[in-house]
Amino acid sequence: MTSIGTTVLASLPLCRRYQVLCANVAQLHVRCYGTHVPHDARWIIGVTALAEREILGAWISRDAVSNSWSLELQELRRRGVERVELAATGDLRSLREGLRTSFPGATALPSFAERLEGSLSQVAARHRSGAQQCLTEILQSASGLHARELLGAAESGPWGAKYPEILEDWRLALEQGWVLWTLPPALRRAVLSGDGAAAALNRSLRKAVARHGCFADVDEAHAFVVAALARAERRLQASRANAVTEHNHHREGFRPRMDALGV
Repeated sequence: MTSIGTTVLASLPLCRRYQVLCANVAQLHVRCYGTHVPHDARWIIGVTALAEREILGAWISRDAVSNSWSLELQELRRRGVERVELAATGDLRSLREGLRTSFPGATALPSFAERLEGSLSQVAARHRSGAQQCLTEILQSASGLHARELLGAAESGPWGAKYPEILEDWRLALEQGWVLWTLPPALRRAVLSGDGAAAALNRSLRKAVARHGCFADVDEAHAFVVAALARAERRLQASRANAVTEHNHHREGFRPRMDALGV
């Protein structure tokens, strides 16, 4: 397994505790004796108690596709991470196995952001907006009971008739991720926010990998993945900063009226 220790990210200090880890996988291909061999690009985002997000590491499997997160999580442990509360991933079984060894107190959750993205990709374009609203309402429910009620209503309605497989998949996701609705609201928001940001970064990475094509070797692939993630993270940070600036300008534009109202 290629370690992030060969890149600049290894020198970045890690927190002792992360509330949430978001673990992601993107596939790429490396040339080997005239053939294109698939390899996993794996990377992890950490969310702190202050809701700050940072990329903790990125790895490429040297021996083609890997089925475990054990080595990556062990490296985070070696670099000083002592405690993880929750971890979200689309690779639930493998992450659970790795957490059991490195962070036995952590709870693994399915990536609802990846689930939403995958579900919408199966929906006809004319239905996509309505399906997204339906699934987002389920995900943002205040309680697990309410989420199951909304899902049941969707299953018995038009969405259930059109896309029963998608809703069946979401029922499984609710069973796997029921812990999400037992969390305090602030922590639940941190999980969903980190999961959403990780899914956005993964989309950006997959597009960059597709544009690049096959890599000459694993080291080139590793350097490319780290650089692509860093660029995507900077774009997300700039987008968030612009959104905050626009929001503040909007508020300033209404300031005279608010002052007149005594607000």
